[in-house]
Amino acid sequence: MSLYRDYRPQNFNDIIGQETVVQVLRGALSLNNIGHAYIFAGPRGTGKTSLARVFAKAVNCLAEGERPCGVCTVCQQVTSGSFLDLIEIDAASNRGIDQIRDLKEKVQFMPTSGRYKVYIIDEAHMLTKDAFNALLKTLEEPPAHVIFILATTETHKIPITILSRCQRLDFYRIDREAVLNALMVICEKENIQYEASALHRIITIGEGSMRDTLSYLDQIRSFLGSGVITDESVSRALGLSSSEYIEQLLISIFKSDYKAAVTITESLYSKGTDFEFFLKEVILFLHDTLVLSFSKKNENKSNLEVVLESVDQKRVGEVLHILTDGIKMVRNVLLPHVALMVIVFDCINTMQPILAGKINDTPQASSSPLPTPLQDGTVKEVPIPPAKKEVVPEKNDSGQGDFWRRFQDEVKTQRLSMGLALQDARYVQENDQLTIYITNPFLLKQLSDTKNSVFLSEVASAVMGKKLTIVVEKDSVAPQKKELIDEALEVFGDGEIID
Repeated sequence: MSLYRDYRPQNFNDIIGQETVVQVLRGALSLNNIGHAYIFAGPRGTGKTSLARVFAKAVNCLAEGERPCGVCTVCQQVTSGSFLDLIEIDAASNRGIDQIRDLKEKVQFMPTSGRYKVYIIDEAHMLTKDAFNALLKTLEEPPAHVIFILATTETHKIPITILSRCQRLDFYRIDREAVLNALMVICEKENIQYEASALHRIITIGEGSMRDTLSYLDQIRSFLGSGVITDESVSRALGLSSSEYIEQLLISIFKSDYKAAVTITESLYSKGTDFEFFLKEVILFLHDTLVLSFSKKNENKSNLEVVLESVDQKRVGEVLHILTDGIKMVRNVLLPHVALMVIVFDCINTMQPILAGKINDTPQASSSPLPTPLQDGTVKEVPIPPAKKEVVPEKNDSGQGDFWRRFQDEVKTQRLSMGLALQDARYVQENDQLTIYITNPFLLKQLSDTKNSVFLSEVASAVMGKKLTIVVEKDSVAPQKKELIDEALEVFGDGEIID
């Protein structure tokens, strides 16, 4: 049997990291003030269903003192899964109105052997709207012998009419220290040898979920057999990249080392790394390093911490922002390793200044021809032609033009992914405002972000030589339709366009 089933909580003392919820339920038992409906809300693997079973055991326990006792007939039946008055329903596969109607008919029957019939509806947010409506009246005024417990990871999907009829108890991700203590006890009981760093990494991957953490530990134990769990064995068993790769990639970013970044990325690709999970690890590693770097107790600094000491914290924040957005990118592309390289290059480019020089900080070289000396030694004055002004089109629907081309090139140099997003864009410049029209809704949302708009404004101002404000809007004119309109106007001359 798997570890998370072997070590599933059997009483309130076994519940880890949910002290407030446990206290509320114990108080209800001691005061005999048991609610008719509860909502257990929180992330996966935090003990919602386990605590629901413990509570069902406690309300039906035959003991007089501490409940559940764990030794009476009811407690043993609940533990073995043979207690008929505990009904668990998976709402993901029983989400329709017919299943709820069947439930409404059965709740009228008295308990078989216990005080209460307890219905645990797991993944309750998966119920259909009609199913919720059918459950509403029963949930509001259930028979005195019935208790409902709705477990969900997405409370916002539960109708407010259901929420208002239940006591809501929130579960939180389990604290790392609590998970560590529990793992050490389990490893000791199971004779599992481990290195401290490896155990900490398993906890990080588990993300506060005890079930996920124990599942990872079980998988690693099966992979190793009787060996010692090390950081390397964790990487091999779970198909992850080693923490050394993560640290070296971050160092290459903050040192602006393109070559090292490409080498690491290609090495990860050859190992078959899951890049979405890898990016999450990179973000968590950087987060933990930052937290540790601010700690006064930190004496032995890692290589990354030493590098971060010379990096502006604003730049670190920008890198975190790019990495976080990058998770969606690698999830939705056909070539995730290429997407990762683009993300890493964006991070490195963030470490660079916008342009090598400031706006108008260097005088322009004179294009006037020099006076031509004649044979008799006199100098003939050459007329100076009027200076040519750079013509920036007031409206440019074709996306061409010297300014626009240089602007695109500079953006692409600084942020490759953003530069690619501008390839099919149109623009209109009016005075000191540059309006960029984007067709793709996803790219529109990305470029409209305040941080990205500021970046584009800085680049455009530097290229133009004066302050420009960027406005990003949806392109309501489809390219093909616009080309046809332009051709028609060219053939027929001036005219009025009627939609």
